[in-house]
Amino acid sequence: MRSGTRRRTRADGRAEFECDPARFRSRGGVSLSADLDLFDEEAIHLQFDGETGPFTPKSSPAKGKLILDARPGRLPEKFRRDYMGEFLASPGGGSWAHLETDVQGDLLGTLVATGDLHIEDLQLGDPSVGQLPLSGEAPVLLTLIDPAANPTYDFVMPDASFRLGEGRWQGGLQVQFDGDRVRGEIPGCCERRGHQPDAQRLQ
Repeated sequence: MRSGTRRRTRADGRAEFECDPARFRSRGGVSLSADLDLFDEEAIHLQFDGETGPFTPKSSPAKGKLILDARPGRLPEKFRRDYMGEFLASPGGGSWAHLETDVQGDLLGTLVATGDLHIEDLQLGDPSVGQLPLSGEAPVLLTLIDPAANPTYDFVMPDASFRLGEGRWQGGLQVQFDGDRVRGEIPGCCERRGHQPDAQRLQ
């Protein structure tokens, strides 16, 4: 790689990732762009635009903007149950999530992403019992540990206010993945029309 931009493409011609090695020489790093579909039917689409480097044997600094668009109902059922839990195992065909964050950290250590999450019509609960649609927008903090080798994550939504069914839910959310299991907690309260708020804590 001596000059110009290097691009990797899929069979359908859509760019997956590209970098500019000229910036590696002049600035000690390399610019990086990614455009990925992680599942069939564009269930999760990722875009990243940023840079990584300079590199050492134990460090690969990175920063940039990460955008994620997800259609949870298009994800494989096994993936939903393994990584989203029973509470989100049937999110509905019309559910949609958009996450836009600024990312900074180290690919060989810890990456921290801060931004906003927008959710539309995410169905919560067991459909055989009854579900409630969730919609709204809230700030988020995502911490990725050892993302290049053995990734684990901590996803925190500290202060949210969402439409839930015919009422409104206010509270927070924390989801952790330790490499084997997903754990989560949703402390908050539900305000139903014509009723006093009900405290809720879901795990």
